[in-house]
Amino acid sequence: MKKINFIFFVILFSCSEVSYGQLALTKLLGKDSDHYKLGIGLFLDFAVPISEGDALTFEAGANLFQDKNDPKYGTDNIPLKVGYRYTLNRKGKGFYIEPSLGYNVFGVSSYSGVDMYGYPTTVDKYFKGIIISPGIGYIFSLLKTNFNLKGYYETNIVKGGNISYAGAKISHTFSFKKRNS
Repeated sequence: MKKINFIFFVILFSCSEVSYGQLALTKLLGKDSDHYKLGIGLFLDFAVPISEGDALTFEAGANLFQDKNDPKYGTDNIPLKVGYRYTLNRKGKGFYIEPSLGYNVFGVSSYSGVDMYGYPTTVDKYFKGIIISPGIGYIFSLLKTNFNLKGYYETNIVKGGNISYAGAKISHTFSFKKRNS
C-alpha cells in the first residue's frame, strides 16, 4: 500500500518539478493530530482567467502525513479540486480569496493494530469523500514569473467523520491566458 503512495508521490513530484516545484506544508487538525509530523504536499495548480481579476482554478495533489513514532504509518490523500479565485484589487495579482470544492479520490490511514490471533499487524483504513477548502493568498511577480503564496484550510467529509488540515503553499500558477509575443 505504501509503495503505491510512494510511486504516485514520486510521479507527482516529477511533474511538479517541471511546473516550478509546487509545494505545501500542512498540519493535521483535530482528534489524534498530535501523533503526526508536519505534512508535506505536492500539487499541480492551473488557472483559467474569466476576467482580469477572476479565474477558475483546478488542482490535483497529494498530501503525506507521517506518524511521529513510526514513519511507516501515517495518513495520505489525493485531492482533486475546482475553485474560484477572486483578486481583491480586480487586477489578477495581489491578495485574493479562493473557495474550492472537490473530491478526495484516494485516502488511507495506516496504523499499528492486532489481528484476530493477537499478532501485531498494519491496519489500513481507506477513505474517499467531498472536500471543502477555503483559501486566501497573494500573487506576485518575480523575474517575470508569477508566484502564488496561499494559506488554506481543507476538510475531507468522509464516512465516520472528517479529516481536516491547514497549510501553506507556494507555487507557480499556470495560466491558459494567451501570451503576447
